[in-house]
Amino acid sequence: MDSFIDHEHVEDTDIDASEIEMYEDKAYEELKMGKNLPVKVIHQSYSCPYCPEIKKKDFLCTELLQHAIGIGRCNSNTRTARDIANHLVLANYLEKDVTAIACTAKPEPEIEAYEEKSYNELKRGSLPVKLTNGAYSCPYCPEIKKGNLLYTDLLVHASGVGRCNSSTRTAIDKANHMALLKYLENCVPSVSSTSQSGSEIEAYNLKNGKRPVKVTNEAYTCPYCPKKRKREYLFEELLEHASVVGKTDTPKRTARDKANHLALAKYLEKDVGVVACSSQSEPGIETHELERENEFVKVNTNGAYHCPYCSKERKKEFLYNELLQHASSVGKCLSNKRTDGDKANHIALARYLEKCLASGTSTSRPLGEANLLQGHDRIEMFVCPWVGTFVNRPAELKEACNAVEGDSEFQEEYIARGSNPIKVCPFRNCLDHAKNVFVKLHKYWYGFSNAMSFERAYETDHQEKRNWRADIGEYYSDDYKAKNIMGNHQWRTQDLKYISDFMEEEARTANELVENMTYVIKTKEMKLKKMKSRLDETSDTLNKLIEEKDQLYRTYDERIKEIQFTAREYFQKIFNDHVKLKTQLEMEMKELEVRGKELEQREVKNELDRRKLSEEQEQNATKNSLAQAAAMVQSRVDVKLMKLAEQQKKQKEELHNRIIQLERQLNGKQAAELELEQLKGRYNVMKHLASEGDQEVIENLEELQKKLREKEEEYKGLESLNQALILKEWKANDELHLARKELITGLKDYGNSAPVGVKRMGELDSKPFYEAMKKKYQESEVEVRASELCSLWEEYLRDPGWHPIWVKEIDGNFQAVIVDDEKLEELKKNYGEEVYKAVTAAKMEIYECNPSAGYVISELWNYREGRKATLKEGVSYMLKKWALLDRFRIS
Repeated sequence: MDSFIDHEHVEDTDIDASEIEMYEDKAYEELKMGKNLPVKVIHQSYSCPYCPEIKKKDFLCTELLQHAIGIGRCNSNTRTARDIANHLVLANYLEKDVTAIACTAKPEPEIEAYEEKSYNELKRGSLPVKLTNGAYSCPYCPEIKKGNLLYTDLLVHASGVGRCNSSTRTAIDKANHMALLKYLENCVPSVSSTSQSGSEIEAYNLKNGKRPVKVTNEAYTCPYCPKKRKREYLFEELLEHASVVGKTDTPKRTARDKANHLALAKYLEKDVGVVACSSQSEPGIETHELERENEFVKVNTNGAYHCPYCSKERKKEFLYNELLQHASSVGKCLSNKRTDGDKANHIALARYLEKCLASGTSTSRPLGEANLLQGHDRIEMFVCPWVGTFVNRPAELKEACNAVEGDSEFQEEYIARGSNPIKVCPFRNCLDHAKNVFVKLHKYWYGFSNAMSFERAYETDHQEKRNWRADIGEYYSDDYKAKNIMGNHQWRTQDLKYISDFMEEEARTANELVENMTYVIKTKEMKLKKMKSRLDETSDTLNKLIEEKDQLYRTYDERIKEIQFTAREYFQKIFNDHVKLKTQLEMEMKELEVRGKELEQREVKNELDRRKLSEEQEQNATKNSLAQAAAMVQSRVDVKLMKLAEQQKKQKEELHNRIIQLERQLNGKQAAELELEQLKGRYNVMKHLASEGDQEVIENLEELQKKLREKEEEYKGLESLNQALILKEWKANDELHLARKELITGLKDYGNSAPVGVKRMGELDSKPFYEAMKKKYQESEVEVRASELCSLWEEYLRDPGWHPIWVKEIDGNFQAVIVDDEKLEELKKNYGEEVYKAVTAAKMEIYECNPSAGYVISELWNYREGRKATLKEGVSYMLKKWALLDRFRIS
């Protein structure tokens, strides 16, 4: 047990040192007998019997020993003296009584045995690993951490926990997870083999097209990402995505997901890389494809186009300029909704339209307004919406209906003629078995263009109306007024309008749209201005509040720092004084304990010697007078020794009483200081309150002032008593120092052959100098050179300005070390290691024994052990010499 720990915590409890020692002995016996304090839980597991239940856990023997020593030697105020004593007893019990059983063995075999035991439990099926749904779970982790895992995820989890260096995981927990790893690798071969080859299977699936990757010529998609994350990529984007996901360390991605993405990256690099890179590096190829497949851009010969790269639900028919504008805007847009491949395709389409179709469209624009109205008067009336009629088409007799809508045969025929109808409605007259066709066309100018194409197509075949009827002036409106099935149908479904009406309606619609958009823009601008003004007001108010808040925080922090700094300085001063007095008391107690043990040993030895001498005196009473004289001398020596022993015993008792008194005085002094400071604080507070004029506060202030004066007088008395005790201790130390001096004087005549003698500390050994000079000079010059060099270094050693020794911290302790000095390095270089060691040893002896003066002094020395001899060793050696001298005289 470390005694300094016991004294450190005695002052915080009501238990004194003797009671703590008794409590430790009692607790040790209880642990040894196993009474109500179980330590060992299972075969290899231990627990601490003194920690609360919430802190208990299974330890190995070495871990429990480290836990007990750490708490037993801590300086925390949260641990009581009883708790620290209990843990020190537990550490002592583990070192003495359990070491032979558990702690002598290395921890590696112990962990291996526990790991083998856990492996056998898993093998027998005592701990379930595989769930009913085919997933896996860890049987050693808490319930909150359990979950449905894949085989590879559980394998990575067990390997990570079993091989981690974290202190939060115990050795037993790591051994359990290593056993789980071994079980998964050895006892679940089918799952492991399939999971390990998962990336190869996925690579095979990708290669054979079971996992579709390519969407279009330029667009790719990831087959392993969820549908909500799926989007179209370019080749480089998909390759980067697969590489990043496959090499990521985030726990959100499972091992299987990473393996799938690595297989995708490998497939893209090896099997798709050459084709994709070549197709993306040359946008002209896309233009060439468009040239070869012109029918996918142009719908009919009358100028209707559509975009081949937009989805079917977005596809619509464009004019040439509209399609060119659409392709340019999509190719140059910055929206993330459009992929890079989609933009590249539209840029290629715009380039194709400008280069390959510009000449054909510039010479004749079929949908231009000037060309559409050429040959027509603006006051002519047309049927709206645009329609075309075809009459006297032969009909088969088997048709039983008067009207059949959506005839696909007619639809294809009119599309081929360039009219591009929306709907074809055939009508049959039951009398003449002839079929009439009603062709519905698009609205606006595009539909008008289709109507003109419809008319021109039949002009070339000489099947137009003026070839059928000679009346040329009414071939636009007589169908509308005819009293037949076609006229009735047009009268019910169509209207007659002038061209100017169409133009005015379009202009009116455009003006209304512009006015509405202008109104909306102005309204939104007004709302934006209001919101900006509100935002400015709110931001100004918020900035003011933030500044006020920061100012309050700064003031508060400065005030708190001042209070903390003042309190810290005050408590640090009290703590430093307390530590100084405490260290002095500990040193004195240790010295007194050593002296007491020495005196006890001397008393026992003196008692034995006294008995032996009395027996020898009785046996040799009849011998000569020389023996009687020797016996008388011996008796005188014994008397002196007895007196010396009694004096030392009295000094020991006085010192022990004085230490106890100093401890009590120190505790009283500290209590008085604390009480004095508390009274001063209360006095200052009451003084502050008294300034407000409260009579009761003034009376309390006077009482506190009286108590404060009494406490200050009591503190001064304790301080004077403490100084007196310190002076008394110094006197006792001076007496011991004088006794050591007398012993050194008496042993000066003995040589170095004696086990205890006198050594001159700091005296330079001349033998290494002679040996070094023998190697360099002749025998006649060796003695002179050696003496000169030795005397020179003796002067260096006595020089107080030469300081080659520095104090450094080594392994937590401050030690005196000789640093690299130019003189010493030159000496070592010229005369060797032995001369260097002799000089440094002499300098270290002077530094240890007489650092202030720097000259050689005599010191009591134990030559057998090579250290300073204690006063006890010197006295014992003198007594042995006296005994031998008496025996020699008697003989």
